[in-house]
Amino acid sequence: MIAKSGFEIARRADRIVYKPGDVIVRFQGEELQDPRDLTRRVAATPPGTSVKLDVVRPGGEHATLNTRIGELKESRTAEGG
Repeated sequence: MIAKSGFEIARRADRIVYKPGDVIVRFQGEELQDPRDLTRRVAATPPGTSVKLDVVRPGGEHATLNTRIGELKESRTAEGG
């Protein structure tokens, strides 16, 4: 199981959305092995790609979230300003 850490899941009124406490356990139907596995898979997916995330919610409820990979914006710190 992989905790949602450092990722933003798009919130949309017409879809099931990430809720605090959700734990991401699968990315595109494949089980995640560790937190770095999720990071690698997201980094290897082109921006704009729709993906499926399977999560376990507090209390044991399972849900599937559909979201789109965003583009990482450079921060001012990284740009030296």
